[in-house]
Amino acid sequence: MRRAATSIAANIVEGYVRGSTKEFIRFLDIAIGSTAELDVHASIAKELKFLKERNYQEFENLRVEVAKLLFAYRKSLRAKLNS
Repeated sequence: MRRAATSIAANIVEGYVRGSTKEFIRFLDIAIGSTAELDVHASIAKELKFLKERNYQEFENLRVEVAKLLFAYRKSLRAKLNS
């Protein structure tokens, strides 16, 4: 879970420093994939009782918010790229 979580931030930064909108979008796609990976890890942790339901829900709410922000940012960059 730590690797997937840090991968989100790392891919955003790596994509940004590439200097091209197209490359940035590609790295945002990878970051979005890492949010999905976190979903799987958190679900498994909950099922195995490593996470309490309350903690899982708090985590899931934050994960969904991050995913929404990434999707919106990617959408705006694609629109800018296509205009």
